[in-house]
Amino acid sequence: MNAQRQNSWQTLLEAGLVTGPIPNSQSLESPWYVRLMLGMAGWIAALFLLGFVAAGLSWVIDTDFASISTGIIMMIAA
Repeated sequence: MNAQRQNSWQTLLEAGLVTGPIPNSQSLESPWYVRLMLGMAGWIAALFLLGFVAAGLSWVIDTDFASISTGIIMMIAA
């Protein structure tokens, strides 16, 4: 992996996109509380998305024809 990294850096140097020596690779792991917060934000965003889709398709539940045709269209799309 180090040789590939060195070759990539050399290619970037020759292209004039970077200057100086190759930087040290560091582990970029986030703290547990940041990962927890991002996970919770993802779940909340997914619930909001499902809620908006359900609110937008609430008229479909009212009529039988719309329910069946929308179900068939969604199955074809899937």
